[in-house]
Amino acid sequence: TLELVSLCKKAAAEGLNVVITGHDCPDADSVISCIMLQELLSRAGIDADIKLATPPDSVTLRDMSELGIWSDSLVCPLDLGDALVLVDHHKSFYKNEVIACVDHHTTPPEPTCEAAIVLRASSCGKVIYDMMLACEIAHDEAELLALYSVYLDTQSCKSSKFNEQDREW
Repeated sequence: TLELVSLCKKAAAEGLNVVITGHDCPDADSVISCIMLQELLSRAGIDADIKLATPPDSVTLRDMSELGIWSDSLVCPLDLGDALVLVDHHKSFYKNEVIACVDHHTTPPEPTCEAAIVLRASSCGKVIYDMMLACEIAHDEAELLALYSVYLDTQSCKSSKFNEQDREW
């Protein structure tokens, strides 16, 4: 977490726009992870934008609207001066510099960015919530968002990617 924060601060000091982005056609976990990481970086003094290059599907739009966390302004094109922090994926198809990634998909290829936090977990939101816990900035709303990300990303905790250690939590 400290390396990710340090690299984001460095990019901002160099005049780059720090941008958090989810994967194409972002699902609930991707959108929630963007929002949670934006808060974590904000608490570290980093002004980071969320830019989703493509809109989510109608089910994700509905779910995020019901949670009160959706804004159409999240969908906008990336600028070449944007330094990216990838969430819920670790391979970018854009020409932008990727400074970091946070992901729960441990599949190839290996991340090529300097700060790669890729851990097997039920959701990326859970990885970021654990980062918030480690930084002692976690709170009830963040935990609720992380729980939603797990539930929605694991098909109600029934998919093979659900981490059984998360069941009691």
